[in-house]
Amino acid sequence: MWRIFHGRITRCIEQATFHRHYFNSHLPQNNLILIQELTEILKNKKWKSLIKLASLKNKLNPYVVRSVLHQDQLSNHLERLLSFFQWSKHKVGIQSDLEIHSFLAARLCSNNLYSPANSVLENVIRFGLPPLDVLKSIDNCRKNFDESRKFDHVVFGLLMDKYREKGYLFEAASVVFAHSNDLDCIPSLLYCNRLLTDLLKDGNFRLFWRVCDAMREANVTFNALTYTSMADAHCREGNVSDAKEVLAEMEEKGLCSSNFTYKFLMKGLFRAGYVDEAIEVKKSMFSKSLVPNRYFYATFIDGLCAANRFREAIMVLAEMSEMGVKPDAMVYEALLDCYLRHDDVDEAFKIKDAKGITLALCNTLLRVLCKCGKMEKANELVDEMTRKGIKPGSTTYALLIEGHCQWGNVATALELLEEMKKKNLASVKSTYCVITDCLCCNKDPNTVMSSLPNLIMKKGKRNAHTWRTLLMNYPGKGHLLKLRGVVEAMHKHGIVPATPHYNILIKGLCETRKMKAAQSCLVEMLDKGLNPDQGTYEPFIIGYCRKGQLQNAERYLLQMLHHGFKPNKEVYSALISANCKSG
Repeated sequence: MWRIFHGRITRCIEQATFHRHYFNSHLPQNNLILIQELTEILKNKKWKSLIKLASLKNKLNPYVVRSVLHQDQLSNHLERLLSFFQWSKHKVGIQSDLEIHSFLAARLCSNNLYSPANSVLENVIRFGLPPLDVLKSIDNCRKNFDESRKFDHVVFGLLMDKYREKGYLFEAASVVFAHSNDLDCIPSLLYCNRLLTDLLKDGNFRLFWRVCDAMREANVTFNALTYTSMADAHCREGNVSDAKEVLAEMEEKGLCSSNFTYKFLMKGLFRAGYVDEAIEVKKSMFSKSLVPNRYFYATFIDGLCAANRFREAIMVLAEMSEMGVKPDAMVYEALLDCYLRHDDVDEAFKIKDAKGITLALCNTLLRVLCKCGKMEKANELVDEMTRKGIKPGSTTYALLIEGHCQWGNVATALELLEEMKKKNLASVKSTYCVITDCLCCNKDPNTVMSSLPNLIMKKGKRNAHTWRTLLMNYPGKGHLLKLRGVVEAMHKHGIVPATPHYNILIKGLCETRKMKAAQSCLVEMLDKGLNPDQGTYEPFIIGYCRKGQLQNAERYLLQMLHHGFKPNKEVYSALISANCKSG
């Protein structure tokens, strides 16, 4: 899909950016003098004032700027050199020049200026170019460096990190794959491990193993974290024997297994349903003189409870006490949740009685009771707390309110909210959103909007998240005037709508193909100093595609790419459909 649209996207970028300048022998003869003069000026902290005094501002051109950036005399002033480039680039039209950005990033890294290099690489990613083109450009900079200059390969790791942070995992992996294209740009193990961790979180096992294979081919030495990630991946895929082989290889390499390694292995085994294997692995820890810590026990007990083997979980809890390991809230919450899911409320309360009633334990028990819908028991617990002199806090009330809302007890939730206000307890932001959502589900949103200001006003503070919840409860079609009314009501009550609020309104307008009204909302956003995000651009692209106005769709696609946002499947689908219809 990327191949289909890469040419079109690249053309969009080129239309909105300045074209590269090519220079020949007809350059003005005084350019060399100008370069030398600017080089001397940039050695001074007040370089902007000096450029202005010397009337050099209007003499700048892309050739001069590039030449100044390559001056070895300024190697001790690289951050100032970057400031000069950022100051001058809009005046001479080289902001889309990949070559000069690659050179700057490489040179900054070679002088350990990683933070400024990060900002340069951020701009490079915004160009929307294939990662291999970017890597080749940086690699060419390495070849063009003089022997006297040091080239720092960290630049490749920083580039991969930037892709990864933006969620571009395939692009980040492409940095590792580039080794097969005769590019000496394998990032360090630190950056590779970060990518492997994110691939695990994303569940992208195919890409995970491709990265592992590429690391082996590039002779990257694995450490304990790498092996732990690999064992975890095998467990998630249900390959327990392969996970054990990874641990065996890890020990052969002289890397000691730790609680950290076994905790991840436990999670993988429990997730795949291999409970007995998990128990055996735990036993093997003791044979290696490894004493499980609190985090390992919490993971193990949680896994046993999730597998409905809570009697064994109780035995492990007793083992924890014998080993002198103090259980935390996660352990008790797992046990309580397991008991309550089996309607064994008495056993759940026995844990409370055995440990001794505390505010933290009561909140844990309340969370589980509310999740299971046992609101009567939750109310009884709060009464018991009060009798024993434990004052319910903001978290206690928030749990009760959310629980009652979840099970449709709107009136009780509102009473609890009023009780909180009387006790001057600070409310949790999410609580108002939950109440608003519950009211909208049970009443007409118009009624909710009329009562909402009184609901959320407290000591002059207003909750914009609640208004967003109300906006989201209005369907797009037939309620556009009401959506606009909510935004106007926010202004009336002194709440400035943020980008997410406008996004909901823009999406509703675009879905009904009222593109001019959506554009007016965007202009209103910009006038208020709000920055559009991915959720702003997507409705415009999809809306214009549905209207068959490809030129307008591409204009918003360009803006989206320029700001570093990656189109999702829905955007690509709309573009494909619109292009097919237009022939």
